[in-house]
Amino acid sequence: MPSKSEKTKARILHDLFEPIAANVYFSPVVQEEYKKLGLAYLPGYFCSRSAAMGELPGEVVASIFAVFNPAIVIPSVSQGWAITKRDAILKARLSGASASLSEILELGDADGLVMVERAAELLLEASKSLQLAFHPMFAGLISLEVPQDPFGRLFRGADLLREHRGDSHSAAWTVHGVDGVEISLLSELYWGIPLKSYVFTRGWSPDEIDQAIIRLLDRHLIDTKDNLTTEGFELRESIEKATDLAEESSILALGENYDELVSLLSPMANKIVEKGGYPSNPTSFGEILRRRLSNSN
Repeated sequence: MPSKSEKTKARILHDLFEPIAANVYFSPVVQEEYKKLGLAYLPGYFCSRSAAMGELPGEVVASIFAVFNPAIVIPSVSQGWAITKRDAILKARLSGASASLSEILELGDADGLVMVERAAELLLEASKSLQLAFHPMFAGLISLEVPQDPFGRLFRGADLLREHRGDSHSAAWTVHGVDGVEISLLSELYWGIPLKSYVFTRGWSPDEIDQAIIRLLDRHLIDTKDNLTTEGFELRESIEKATDLAEESSILALGENYDELVSLLSPMANKIVEKGGYPSNPTSFGEILRRRLSNSN
């Protein structure tokens, strides 16, 4: 199998803003905010993440959150909007994320806040260059008022770039002819983790997963030893390159400030991972989800 191409600037930046933005999904502080609203894990996840776009029907959320099984999205969204409202969950999400980042990063002194504010400024500036077309999650977020709190601004800037890349990624794998189950399976092997060790976190049943594996075998994208074939690797690599290309305008907008942003985000991202605020690998996410679902029952 060919080796992966050298990481682009867009992919390097993604690896740094990802822990900052996605800490919101793993933080106990944020989960407590949702519990105050009466929300279990899945309704809290789907409603809080989609709330920037409004109180959408579950079918629409499932369409946008394309890697998830609609069978878990639709009832979770219906349950969530029967309990809470958009403004309440947006407030809980932002306040929880800001408090969590502040607690983990421990950058509350004057020098630390300068770093946070500068990183937030660069992230927000980069997001202004990204196109709205076919990026519903990004469009919803950018329609919201920018927080004044430094950690809230940092979170918003990272979240904007994360959701734009997510929308771009969904578009990329769709036009490459794979579906929501298949892209998760291909990604497992592309990441170097065992087949079927992560895909279940998207709510797909064992039968749906097995049927997707048969389709990938028939297309010669994976082999009978659960490895990517050359064709499978090239397809998955092409998807990643297409995603990178869609984010290139943010890199161009940063210009000479790109290196500064990387230097600011690197210690923050590392600290979040080191302190358990973001899983160190995809398989550990599965363990976290198991615990969350168990505790919500």
